[in-house]
Amino acid sequence: MTSKIDKFPGTPLREEDFKEGKILYHHDEMNGQFAWDTGIAIGSYLAALKAGVILGSHCRTCRKTVVPPRTVCEWCFRPMDSYVPLRDTGTVNTFSLCYVTWDMKRIKDPEIPAVIEIDGASPLHGIMHKLGEVEPDEVKIGMRVQAVWKPEEDREGSITDILYFKPIKALHRGFGRREVPEGHQRRGKDSGLLLRSLWDHLRPCSTVLRTLHGQAG
Repeated sequence: MTSKIDKFPGTPLREEDFKEGKILYHHDEMNGQFAWDTGIAIGSYLAALKAGVILGSHCRTCRKTVVPPRTVCEWCFRPMDSYVPLRDTGTVNTFSLCYVTWDMKRIKDPEIPAVIEIDGASPLHGIMHKLGEVEPDEVKIGMRVQAVWKPEEDREGSITDILYFKPIKALHRGFGRREVPEGHQRRGKDSGLLLRSLWDHLRPCSTVLRTLHGQAG
């Protein structure tokens, strides 16, 4: 419709007119103060982050554990009033390489946001955070990571109390798994011997249990 109008009514104004004092105007700054109530679940979650703990909530009906915590189960709609501390390790579910910052500035080295399934939570439940101490071409779905926290005195009850998640290595020796942060020394041979020795002790117990189960049946 406006494309058919040749000349708009009124007097056009330029920014220079305001700067040169040709237009009468008043400048003011509003003192607007706002507060956001985090609620019971997220408030507990943020308080736990300040203490260096990732907190989840557990549904006693569905037996699901979710993170961040909720007050109501989204599957059975029952109250979730049981909070459980989770490990600060997890698995990369998906990730992205971002060459543009939040304020639309291009960067040479990409930031790496990722969805991380937190250990102790139900499958496919986790948080989004950044990855660090890893080259972009080394990031993989399924990669094991661990949180790197701010110093305790610098935490403020925010998701940024976790600086980022860094890769950790998983060592497999027979059965069981032990995770070691990058750069740490490992005694893999001794661990393997220990696990094999433990299995030799547990094997007779498993045979007895199977026998008892058969007799009970």
